[in-house]
Amino acid sequence: MTHQYQSIVREITTPTLPTFLTSCLALISSKSTGKVLEAPASLTESILDAFSTLMPGHPAIFRPFAGQIRQVTRVYVAPTFCDGFFVPESLKESARSLAVLLHQTAPKNTSGEEWGKNVRELVKEIHTTTDQVYRAVVEDWESAAGYVSQPVDVNEELHGGGKSKDDYPAWTGIDAGLERLQGLLGYLEEHFKHHTATAVTVPLGIIDDLLTRLMSVAAPQPSKNGSGHGGMRLHPAISREEREGLWSGLPQTYIGVMEVYGILIERLQHNFTSLAQGCLEQITWTFRTGKQDEKYRAKAYDVIATILPLCASGLPKPSIDRMTLVIVSCCKELRTVDDVVPAMASKDSSGKTTSNGVANADSFLKNKSILSTADVYDSEVVRSAKALLPQLFTLIPQQHLEAYTRAELDRTAILSHHKEAMLASVLSPFLGRNGKSLPSILPHLCRAYPRDSAVEALLRPRLPVIRQSGPVMGAPLEEELDEDEDDDVAMDDLQPVDKQEELSENIDHITTASITTINEASSTDVAIASSTTREPEPNHWGTSAPQNKLYARKDPQNKDVAAPVTTISEGAPRIGTTTRTTVQSTTTTVNAVEEEDSDDESVHLEAGLSDSDEEEE
Repeated sequence: MTHQYQSIVREITTPTLPTFLTSCLALISSKSTGKVLEAPASLTESILDAFSTLMPGHPAIFRPFAGQIRQVTRVYVAPTFCDGFFVPESLKESARSLAVLLHQTAPKNTSGEEWGKNVRELVKEIHTTTDQVYRAVVEDWESAAGYVSQPVDVNEELHGGGKSKDDYPAWTGIDAGLERLQGLLGYLEEHFKHHTATAVTVPLGIIDDLLTRLMSVAAPQPSKNGSGHGGMRLHPAISREEREGLWSGLPQTYIGVMEVYGILIERLQHNFTSLAQGCLEQITWTFRTGKQDEKYRAKAYDVIATILPLCASGLPKPSIDRMTLVIVSCCKELRTVDDVVPAMASKDSSGKTTSNGVANADSFLKNKSILSTADVYDSEVVRSAKALLPQLFTLIPQQHLEAYTRAELDRTAILSHHKEAMLASVLSPFLGRNGKSLPSILPHLCRAYPRDSAVEALLRPRLPVIRQSGPVMGAPLEEELDEDEDDDVAMDDLQPVDKQEELSENIDHITTASITTINEASSTDVAIASSTTREPEPNHWGTSAPQNKLYARKDPQNKDVAAPVTTISEGAPRIGTTTRTTVQSTTTTVNAVEEEDSDDESVHLEAGLSDSDEEEE
C-alpha cells in the first residue's frame, strides 16, 4: 500500500520492514545453525506468502535476507517422506513461488541473468537425481546439450541430496527419489508462472533435452519371446523391487513433464512450434505405459489439445498411426458413461441386478432419477476428452486416418451427444483410399439438436428471405406498395383517383352510397363526431401531407365500370364497425369533392350533413 508514496516508504516502510523480516525468519528457522524449526505449516505458509507479496516492491530491502530465505524455502520446494514431516501442497506452492522471486533481489540489471542461472542449476540438479532414479535401466538417451551422466555405484543403496549446506535434504530409496524428482519438476514449472523484472533468456535447449530424457524410459511391454522386456535393457545388478518401484512411479513423472510442457506452450505460444511435434511423439510413446493412471490420461489429453493447433497440419501418416491408441482411449472415455448409466439403472432399490429378460415400466420409473443425474458431473478426464474430441476432426489430416478410426470417432460423437464434435465431423468429411466416403452424420446432428442455430445455418445456408403475405399492422401503406409489388393482395385493382374527370364519372355512385349511409347513421347512436376530418398532421419528413388517399376498385365483371370509391387511411386501423367506416369514407369523400369545386349535387350532400356538423361543434 505504501509503495506508491515515496515519503511514506522513506519514513515508515524502510525503517520497519527489516525488523519485520528478521522477526518472521526467527519464527521458522534458526539463524545460527540454518536449520528449519518445527513451526506450524499454516504459520510458515502465511510468512512465505507475505514475503512473496512484499519482495517485488522492495527488492533492495530483501537483498540481505536472500540467503536465509533460500535455505528456508529449499526444505519445502521438493520434500520427501524421508524428511520426517508432512508438507501440504499449498505450502509447497508458496515456497516455490518465493524461491522463484528471489532473483529480483539481485543487483540492478542482473536479475535476468540470475533467473537464467537458477534455471540451469535446477536442470543440472534434476539430471543428477535422474541418474540415481533411472539406474535400473540402461538408457539409450544421448544428450543433445552436452550433459554427461554421472557414474552410479550400483552396490550402494539408492540415495541423493544432503551433500552440502546449500543442497536439498537427503533422501533414500526409489520412492523418495521419485518424489524428489517430481518436486523438482514442479519447481521448474513454477519459474515460468511468474513475471520477471526484466527480459530473460530461456535456456530452451537444455530444458527440452532434460524432458526428452525423462520421457525416453517406459515400462517394458510383453515381447514375442515372452521375456517381458519389450526392447528395454535392464541393469542386471538392480533388484526387482527397485525396478517395480520405478515402473509404478513413471506415470507421475510423466505428469510432471507434461505440466512443464503445458506451461512452456502457454508462455511461448507459436514460438514452441519447432518442439511441438517432438513433444507429441513423446506423449504417444509413453501413453501405453501411463494410460492406466487417470490423471495421466487427463493431462495427456490437455497437452495434446494445445499441441495440435501448432503442428497437426504437417503431421505425417506414421505419426497419426501412433496416435491411434490416444484416439481410441479418448473415445472410450466418453462412451464409458453411456455404458455405466444403463448398468446402474438395471439395479433395483436393494442393489441387486435385475434379470435381463424381465423388464417393466415400473423399473424404468424407479431408476429415472439415476438416468437423469448419473452423467451430470463429469470427471476431469472426461472433460479433457471432450475438449480433445472436436480437434481430432478439424486439425488432424483426415486422409491419414484409417476408416475404422474415423468411424469410431463418429460413433463416439453421436453416442456422447457432443454437439461440437458432430459439427466438426460434418464439416470435415472423410474420404477413404478407395475413393469412397463415409456417410455423413448430419441426420443424427439434426435429430439431436433440431433447434440449434448452428445446425440450422449448416442445414439451410442459402435459403432466401420469405416475404410476408400481407402488410404489417401499423406500417405505412405507400411504403409497402413501393417495396412489395408482388404481395398476394392484388394492388393493381386499386387505382388512385387524382383527376376531376374520374371523380365526376363516379359521383352518382358516391351520392347513392352517401345518402344510404347517412340515413343508417342517423337512426343509431354511433358517434359521428369521430368521423370528421382532422387537420393533416406532420409526417416523419417534417412536412404536412394528407393522411388519406382515394382509390377506386374496378368491378371484376365489368372493367370499364368503377366500383364505389373507398379510402385507405395510412396508419389507421383496418378493423372497425361497418357504420363507422362508411361514415368516415363518406365524409372524407365529400370533403375531397368540396375541395375540387364539385357540382350542385355535392352541395346538396354538404347541406344534408350540416345538422351533424353543428352537433359536433
